[in-house]
Amino acid sequence: MYRILIVDSHSSANRGDAAILQSLIDSLRQQIPDATFKVHSTYPHIATAMHYVAASHPLIRRPHGAIAYGLTLGKIALFFLLACGHRYGVDMIRYLPRHRLLAIYRDFLEADLIVGMGGGFYNDNYRHSLPGRLFHLLLGKILRKPVVISAHSIGPFRYPLYRWLAHFTFRQLDLICLRDEESLAHLDFCYLDRSRVKVVADSAWLMKASTPGRARQILALENVPLGKSLVSVALIRWPFYKMKSVAEGHQHYLAAVAEVVSRLIKEFDCHVVFLSTNTSLGGHPTDDRRTAQEVQALLEPSLLAQTTRIGGEYLPQEIKALYGEMTLHIGTRMHSVILAAAMETPVVGIAYEFKMVGVMRALGLAAYVTDIETIQASDFWLKVEAAWDKKEAITESIAESLTVLKSLAMENARLIAAVACTFAQEDKNG
Repeated sequence: MYRILIVDSHSSANRGDAAILQSLIDSLRQQIPDATFKVHSTYPHIATAMHYVAASHPLIRRPHGAIAYGLTLGKIALFFLLACGHRYGVDMIRYLPRHRLLAIYRDFLEADLIVGMGGGFYNDNYRHSLPGRLFHLLLGKILRKPVVISAHSIGPFRYPLYRWLAHFTFRQLDLICLRDEESLAHLDFCYLDRSRVKVVADSAWLMKASTPGRARQILALENVPLGKSLVSVALIRWPFYKMKSVAEGHQHYLAAVAEVVSRLIKEFDCHVVFLSTNTSLGGHPTDDRRTAQEVQALLEPSLLAQTTRIGGEYLPQEIKALYGEMTLHIGTRMHSVILAAAMETPVVGIAYEFKMVGVMRALGLAAYVTDIETIQASDFWLKVEAAWDKKEAITESIAESLTVLKSLAMENARLIAAVACTFAQEDKNG
């Protein structure tokens, strides 16, 4: 039995995270057949229910408030000391009272391999959580474990403190897998050994879809008309606008999307399906269906009947199959674009971080993405209109790219397994 600990899975209520986690587990199982998995997630009950794996809360959680920051630093100091003691043969846990955090810490002690979850959160947009996430990786190295980062978009780091923390931590790791070329530039300041940095692809490219029959069953359940061309839309409420206030940026974004949706309905007589990948499942606080509702509120009343907001809770495999029933997909959530493109559905992207640009470039569709900061309805409509007119060519471009992307996603698992094999051999040799 080979024990793999996956750290910092946020929430599988975000079906993009769920697609990454499921595909990472499945691909690693192919490479390491005797692997067992434990996941540290902010919402462990969702991870257990959706992926059938043991799950716990993270060792270090995001702090809220000044007192919580102090407690977080105290916890980091405590587990740093415990790990240093363990490294040099001193078991200090036996002197401490039983506590759930010690049980979570034992997951690190018992792991044969520690994997930083794939995604896009090693940057200082998420700086309140960043020290804890970096510490989870560093803790593994203090304990002399192999530690890797699975396919990730890393950076940017604009604040000196977080640059230093990232620099120190990343230099200790055995492997960093990036899911886009754009991340390489954000790691230049670390002066890493490039043999330990590999560009692969997002694990979610590997996830299997539910059957077309199941997709049509869901569409019927949600009262989506099956006799018309369907265009899916996946939105976001982005909290990190840099050129304007969050409120102003969000309203500008909503207005642009609403205008494009209106023109799609009027000019192409299609039915627009608001199909979100991030919902409030299991108490998760972010629900993109609310953003879809905001866009619907901006539409002319006569157009509302030609839109549907998917309200049910579905598995990522089912959502992928639903995207396969669409004529076109417009996505702000990056994994909505990945899941749709994996079904060879033409896609148009709205980029809130560079990771969307990387995905669209990899698909040969860099011309079909616009920046959320500068989105203009007129310009964005031209991209959507062009995508509609060139659907067949876009599908061909996607199909040509998928073979490479799926191979690179599997390479992520092969590289991680190679690190595991190297460490296992070294342990065997003494």
